[in-house]
Amino acid sequence: MTDSLTDSAGIGPGKVGRYFTVVSLLPASTLVAYVALLVRSGALTGSVNFAGAVKDVNLGTVAIVGLVALLIALALNPLQFVLLQLAEGYWGASPLALELQLLRMSHHRRRQQRYRDQYKRADKAVRASGRQLSDPDLPTSVLAQHLASNEARRLKAYYPDHPEDVMPTRLGNVLRRYERIVGRTYGMNVIASRRNPFAYRNALEERCNIRIALW
Repeated sequence: MTDSLTDSAGIGPGKVGRYFTVVSLLPASTLVAYVALLVRSGALTGSVNFAGAVKDVNLGTVAIVGLVALLIALALNPLQFVLLQLAEGYWGASPLALELQLLRMSHHRRRQQRYRDQYKRADKAVRASGRQLSDPDLPTSVLAQHLASNEARRLKAYYPDHPEDVMPTRLGNVLRRYERIVGRTYGMNVIASRRNPFAYRNALEERCNIRIALW
């Protein structure tokens, strides 16, 4: 998933893509402009005058701020790939990294199982009550169980369907879940199709032809 995100965003070593302005240059420009405003307003010395700082801005100042922002964006651009990988949960193969991944994956697997058990217990309690959720006189205890079930389902939806796909981080779990389900409606495995797009396209065309023939 990291590769597709970095390709589209244009981040990583030697990559300045179409979204470089939004992903790198715009945040760097905001940071540099804010720091320049603080310095020119006298915020570092204790006497703040924002009106005076903005009043004396000229084309040269804007050019310097833009150049510094561009240099910072270019310098930080290669680091974004590494940071994105860390956020997804790809932490390397060193003994320490593997141990940390194991700890975090175990934590998320336990949480996933806890959410699953929670909504199953809540659903069972709602069914055992024999009451309809549309009943205006529904007891508060039954309504609370229904709410607990919905909330547990919502939280579990942040995780992949299968425990073996669980990642060490929350972002990694959300991305992994949608990697697995994005092509499910069309009977496609997105990961497999990315590795061998032509073979997968042919298989998909054959499947479509069979369905058309059956219709």
